[in-house]
Amino acid sequence: MLKIRQALVAAAVLIGALSATAAACSYSFSYNSISAPVGTYGEIAIRVQKTHARCVLSSMDEYTVAGTGIQILGRTAWEEVGNNLYETWIEVSLSSVGDGSLSISKFCSKEGYEEGILPVFVEDATENGVWATAWAGEYPYDADAEIGTVVGLATIVQSGSAGAWIEVDGVRADVLDASLLPNMLPQTVRLFYKQSADGPIALLIVGSDVFIRFDHLAL
Repeated sequence: MLKIRQALVAAAVLIGALSATAAACSYSFSYNSISAPVGTYGEIAIRVQKTHARCVLSSMDEYTVAGTGIQILGRTAWEEVGNNLYETWIEVSLSSVGDGSLSISKFCSKEGYEEGILPVFVEDATENGVWATAWAGEYPYDADAEIGTVVGLATIVQSGSAGAWIEVDGVRADVLDASLLPNMLPQTVRLFYKQSADGPIALLIVGSDVFIRFDHLAL
């Protein structure tokens, strides 16, 4: 499991053609890099040090935080923790085996595009980890709702810019955010879902090399 609220490392991880003197901002993460099995959950801090006294960005919300190979499940509001030094904590779940990243970027009229990247390598599932628990048929998280599960071939239908549904072994469950779905799923998956007044809602999809959570939206 990723260490929770680890103190920021001293050295900033900054990838791209940025120099410490020319960049309008510098970025640092609470890890130099991450290597952990698929399904691992934890929190990562991002800090932004603004070096221009008069920043043209009116809000810290103009910075974009994104992930590849990981899911961003939540985050704290930006907090100024020093002079022009801002911090946010990102909840992440490692969702797809292979190379990934967590990035922060911005575009401003003075400096153009800048980004900071935290390298992430998502390892194969372990025999006693959260992926293995889920694949064996046990929902790996606490839940007040009754949880159902099925395993089989999956059919995904996009139903709009935000929503979709997935059908596995005759169970059709709504997916509350289609952007969380990968381009391709394994041939066989296990679906966990909860019942609602409008029908089943997807909570977790697990299969070879993938672990995709929706519980942060549905529970």
